[in-house]
Order: sequence, then C-alpha cells, then structure tokens
Amino acid sequence: MKLGFARSSRLEESDGPKLKVELTAAGREHLRSRQPGAWELCYAKRTVERIEVYTPPVERDGYWIVRVVYAWRSSPIEPWSRELFALGALGSDGRAADDERRDWIVLVSTNRGWKDQAWFGNPIK
Repeated sequence: MKLGFARSSRLEESDGPKLKVELTAAGREHLRSRQPGAWELCYAKRTVERIEVYTPPVERDGYWIVRVVYAWRSSPIEPWSRELFALGALGSDGRAADDERRDWIVLVSTNRGWKDQAWFGNPIK
C-alpha cells in the first residue's frame, strides 16, 4: 500500500549505498517523533472515555507531577488507515480500531496547564 508519506532516494556513499528518506507534507502531518529516531504514525486522535485513577500531585526535581490511568478510544480513524488495520499493520493486538483501550500518562504542571511530560523533553525520570 502506497501512502505517499515519504519519498526515498538511493545515495552512493564512500562506505556503501544509503537510503535517504524525506517526509512529504502528508508525512509531516501524520508522523511525529517524541524521541529522536522513534517515529509514531498518527492514524487517529485519542478521545478520553474516563479517568480511572490518578495519583495526588507530588513535587519531583522542581516539577509538580501526577500519573493518570485512563480509558480511551480512537476518534475518528483516518480513512487511509482502515486498509492498514485490515492488513494487521496497525492494532496488531487483534482489537478493532475503535475498541476501548487503557493507557497511562505522566502530567507535569506548567504555566500553560498540565502537559504530557513528553511535551517538553521528558524532564521526569
């Protein structure tokens, strides 16, 4: 399946051939990186169904943090991703794309409200 998220070209280097991959405008819209070299494909937005549990805010290394466990669903699924789900390339746990899932997040208090710690470089270890 060709999505048009990247274009590649082969480069001949002194230590052997390399593959150069560049994101297209569509790729920049749907791919994101929270950490260098770790790309995530954004095929839907998470809609929080409910907060299941959270810790009281605590101060750590000068930051106020809280850990939250929540239930969520994908909403809406991008049309181009439906075929990838059907092929098993996404959601390989066998659940449907819109099944409810659980996850957790560490939130950090900022002057712009509570933000995912990954929002500004994972300051909390």
